[in-house]
Amino acid sequence: MTCCADLPTKAMREEITAAGKYRHPLLSREDDRLQVITVAEILAGKRLDLPMARTDTVKAAVALGDADKQAILL
Repeated sequence: MTCCADLPTKAMREEITAAGKYRHPLLSREDDRLQVITVAEILAGKRLDLPMARTDTVKAAVALGDADKQAILL
């Protein structure tokens, strides 16, 4: 990931494309190996596109209620 003051140049975009994609062994998504985000985008609230920071990669746990609690002992 690179942070810069201006939008990425043509050469920067070509470098990103040349670096290829990364596939995490546990996730079924591909990400660019290199990413560029501008300071203005960060200040506007854009978040970094990191695989483990995504909310779509984590499944919510199922609530078990009291079914998993041990019975009261005498």
